[in-house]
Amino acid sequence: MFGGLIVIKPVFADWDAAYLIILAGAVLNAGSMVATKALERQESTLTILSWLTGISTIACLPALFQPWPTAEHWPSLLLIAVFGSTGLWFGLLAVRAADLSLLAPFDYSRLIMAGLFGFMLFGEVRKLAPSSAL
Repeated sequence: MFGGLIVIKPVFADWDAAYLIILAGAVLNAGSMVATKALERQESTLTILSWLTGISTIACLPALFQPWPTAEHWPSLLLIAVFGSTGLWFGLLAVRAADLSLLAPFDYSRLIMAGLFGFMLFGEVRKLAPSSAL
């Protein structure tokens, strides 16, 4: 949840109720990891991958009512689908092989990588408050 607080802003300037979505996402992600670890004891990795894909598809159904991307965006979307599914597969294999406490630092490293990619690809710079420890 600490990562979510960093994304919101260290001093909570310009508070918005939508920030609760970030905090809820952190809680749901932790719950998902624990549930996945419990399922890994009984189900195959492919079964869990299928369930996660199905649940994600249902959760994304409201996007059907949004404007569809143009054909020029389809290759990028295909890459996202391929790399996302591959990453999920390897993540499930990691959960099967190791304790969640060992995997957590790697999971949180996504924040650092997202910041680096945001800077390298889009020139985004995170503005930290003077009171921030980061």
